[in-house]
Amino acid sequence: DLGLVCASRAELAVYQVLVEIQRECPVQKAIAVLPLPGAKLRDAGVRTPDFVVLGNSRAAIIEVDGSHHYGRTRKADDADRDRHWGRCGIPTVRIASEHADDPRSLKALLQEDIRRALWR
Repeated sequence: DLGLVCASRAELAVYQVLVEIQRECPVQKAIAVLPLPGAKLRDAGVRTPDFVVLGNSRAAIIEVDGSHHYGRTRKADDADRDRHWGRCGIPTVRIASEHADDPRSLKALLQEDIRRALWR
């Protein structure tokens, strides 16, 4: 137990699936899961993505988007955050919170996105 405090049930579901994927990865394709890490970006202050996944000398940001992410202002803020990560060469994977309701499809989605981001 990391003492991890997730902001939503969907974030907890994504974390649990990421840990499951991590356990199932072959040793040669190991991944590290960093929940809620803080990072200082050049022009954006400190940001705390939901998750960072590391593997194959690469990284990916995973953001879990609940209904509050779909307002015009929030979408613009999300795009700005994604742009800052992109300037660092880090892709952002956005997962709609609705995917958390079906762990099997969430796992398939995350496996595909992680594979694409880390083993392109």
